[in-house]
Amino acid sequence: MGNGGQMALLTTILFLLSFVALFRTGRQLAETTLISAYWWSVVAMAIWGGVYLLDVQLTRLEHPIAETCWYVTVLFALTPLVAVLGARRPGVGAWNWFVVVPLLAVFGLFAVTNWRLEGMSAPIKVPAPLLAGLGVVMAMGLGNYLPTRYFVTVCLMGLAMLLVLLPVSTFVELSHSQSRLIRLAATSLLCGSVLFGAWASRMVRTIECPISRLWNDYWDSFGLIWAIRLSERFNAKANEEQWPWRLGALGLEPFPPREGKDAEEFDRPTPAEEAAMMRNIRWMIQRFVSDCWVERHLPMQTVNEDADKSSQTVRHR
Repeated sequence: MGNGGQMALLTTILFLLSFVALFRTGRQLAETTLISAYWWSVVAMAIWGGVYLLDVQLTRLEHPIAETCWYVTVLFALTPLVAVLGARRPGVGAWNWFVVVPLLAVFGLFAVTNWRLEGMSAPIKVPAPLLAGLGVVMAMGLGNYLPTRYFVTVCLMGLAMLLVLLPVSTFVELSHSQSRLIRLAATSLLCGSVLFGAWASRMVRTIECPISRLWNDYWDSFGLIWAIRLSERFNAKANEEQWPWRLGALGLEPFPPREGKDAEEFDRPTPAEEAAMMRNIRWMIQRFVSDCWVERHLPMQTVNEDADKSSQTVRHR
């Protein structure tokens, strides 16, 4: 077995490990509206694995058919990123049917048209305008997670998709063997992306303020776009209730900003302020996550305090 064969075998093992890691993350996402994006990820991963096995590992696909299959693979790899952008109750189901599926149809129509006009023996070459459209979708989906703990994950994923698209673009002419080597590298990057993402999802932030902890975990899970919308609503409510706190990039921040001794004195909200703001943020994110998800992402001290309050209420009754 040559170096290329050893690399392909190693990538196959990594891919199997990545698929297992991806499958296990389903338990974490079952309590959120991201579960639909998760199932799109499983489908995309299965398609990627099937095409990789037939084209790179077994070399069973002819060059024109392989090019088309890899193009479709990238389309499915984009679906989880787009699904996240509509992951809010009650419209998450409609988003999948009226945005994600039509997205596949629009970009996939080019492959169908190419087959009908040129035949299955003609290699697919994606024109620059269509690549630009794919680039916009990639930028929105990947950019949503750049300012999160999944920065490395989305960078590796984006590079993997770009490498897969390179042989089908009109910018370069590559042989089938060269294309296979590029896609072997792309699959290795995808495996690294999934494995790093699975590891990052288990990181526990050491943030004492429960609201900041919950906010940061929500930001990491749903990305920048949903985080901005939530912070805008929270800060509008804070202004209405005249709370001296606002949600910023790192969590709760004093408003107006304080310096020196004032900053040390007001480094955390009072118990009454914290309780009111916690009720508000929990009410806002209930369209995205369950109560169980919230409890799991709060510091244990806060969960124990809530449990004590509940037990005292029961005894009082």
